[in-house]
Amino acid sequence: MYKILIVEDEQDSRKGLAELIMLHDSSIQITTCGDGMEGYQTALKTSPDIIISDIRMPHCDGIAMVKKLRQKNFAGKIFLLTGYADFSYAQQAIRYGVSEYILKPIVPSEFLSLLEQSLHAVAREKLINNQKDSNIVYLFSETDNTALKSKLFHLRYTECFFAILYLGSESHIPPKMKEILLLEKDLHLAYLPDKQFRGICIGFHDNSINHSVIAKLNVLLKEYETVTCVYTILNLQAAESLKTIWEKLQNAVIWSITYSSRFINYTSTMGEKSEPYKEDKYLKSELQKLQCRHAYKDYGNLLLQYLEKMRRKQLHPLLIRMTAVSSLIKIGTEQQYFLAVEQLSQAMTFQEIASSIKAYFSDVSDCDTSGYSKLVQQAIRELDEHYAKPISLNSVAEKLRITPPYLSKIFMRETSTTFVNYLTALRMEKAKLLLKNTNKKINVICQQVGYPDPKYFCTLFKKETGVTPNQYRSNNI
Repeated sequence: MYKILIVEDEQDSRKGLAELIMLHDSSIQITTCGDGMEGYQTALKTSPDIIISDIRMPHCDGIAMVKKLRQKNFAGKIFLLTGYADFSYAQQAIRYGVSEYILKPIVPSEFLSLLEQSLHAVAREKLINNQKDSNIVYLFSETDNTALKSKLFHLRYTECFFAILYLGSESHIPPKMKEILLLEKDLHLAYLPDKQFRGICIGFHDNSINHSVIAKLNVLLKEYETVTCVYTILNLQAAESLKTIWEKLQNAVIWSITYSSRFINYTSTMGEKSEPYKEDKYLKSELQKLQCRHAYKDYGNLLLQYLEKMRRKQLHPLLIRMTAVSSLIKIGTEQQYFLAVEQLSQAMTFQEIASSIKAYFSDVSDCDTSGYSKLVQQAIRELDEHYAKPISLNSVAEKLRITPPYLSKIFMRETSTTFVNYLTALRMEKAKLLLKNTNKKINVICQQVGYPDPKYFCTLFKKETGVTPNQYRSNNI
């Protein structure tokens, strides 16, 4: 977490600057002060990474505050803001090691760009100060890129195994994994600007690639389900910028959505653009039927099964991700919906897509019955939980301790369908899912959806869908 101290005597400016930074990165801890003396005392107490201060303030101006802080060996970065292009102020700012001298009014895009660059520099300095292993390197600038490549040449490597590790939301390598990686003497672990990724470089001598080392990394990866690796092997002499290599591998991580492996060899096709997204009308139709019945868990399961089929066909990962995002429907609160959309839009692995969909649809009941009476809600719950067993209007009415005619009347009044029709539609939807997504025989499926007689099931299925179970399965392969 980064810490920023804002020192500004104008309250509106102080508040506006804090909000701008918070909107850019809500994880930043922001403290505000109204004058230089308060800023000086707060900086000594809290040791912020960056101070953003106005120059002209009462009691103690920005230049005086900076001078006093430097005398106390304050090492953080300092931005000075002023509405005056005064050269003498700029001279003093340079003398006291001010990082940026910014004229008001601030241009948000330019300010945030400067801030982001400074935060990257802060992160790099912290990593270097904490470094205990010479095989840990940093790639935050072109200078770092040049230094690392020179180091690899100095070690006389001819070939290099380059890999990107995607760490997901964890943003750090599991400690045990890091410890094992750094035991390899020719392995270099690179910290990159995006904290969700780490770079790996394993050097080889005399044009001889040690495949056992690569195999060990593959085995190690299997122990950590949240880590995904994309790699390539290149001749160091012919290799482009190391920064460019890792960026290319980083952009290819999304292909883990398509491939079942989490240890993926980079190919040039991974850089190709996706074909335009086209909505699958059949999927949309089937999902709408489940939505109308408020069968949200079935909705989520069907969507996942369809995405898995796309994956088996090895379609472009952006198409798979777009299908997931566009098929999401609003249930629950708006906050839950927008969070799920954001998670799916940013997903880099199929595991992340599946986890988001499962979590989203598990947050609501399988049937949104909030608008129904308590008795009808209980009846629907009985049907959803026991549709595979012998169940009838009489048995449910008996369990609810009401008469069958009364249950039939209130069920029809509130759901606009009869008890029997609701049960039949429910069983048919379950049967369709089994026909499309399993190889089970018809006589097995009919038993699993509550029909002991296969002949009666087939007759009813054709009546409801217009085709036999076998025809339905053939049409949906």
